[in-house]
Amino acid sequence: MPVPGDTGSLAPRFAYLAWAIRWRPRTVPRPPSAPPLATRLHCHFRHDPTESMSPSKPITERQRRWLKRQVHHLKPVVIVGQHGLSDAVLNEIGLALEHHELIKVKIAAGDRDERDALAAEIAERTAGALIDRIGHTAAFFRANPKKRQPLALPVD
Repeated sequence: MPVPGDTGSLAPRFAYLAWAIRWRPRTVPRPPSAPPLATRLHCHFRHDPTESMSPSKPITERQRRWLKRQVHHLKPVVIVGQHGLSDAVLNEIGLALEHHELIKVKIAAGDRDERDALAAEIAERTAGALIDRIGHTAAFFRANPKKRQPLALPVD
């Protein structure tokens, strides 16, 4: 439908849009001496992931519950198939733990005792903590201090 006085050019109509796309708010970077945001807000999360997973200090029950809530929405990253737990599968689980810190593994084993044994073996051989096992799915956690943004566990 023609508009009175319209010359047919689209330039006036999109001039504002072009300005809005070019304009971006400038963010001022935080000075390097400023403490992290969670410290400034007196947050209850830990910032040293190596402290939370030291061999002398296992995961507490509160941290385990928090990790269960975090892992709930994840999908299994690795599937242990009919051939069982091979070195290649363990390497993949180790790489996934190194990259994600918190993963789900689907264990396609016959009965409950066999699944429990495989989950315990995975936790032992990957130096990870078994967070939860429900049905054919097990959740594992291993802190990675070299990660850019490590998973911050709640402090007890």
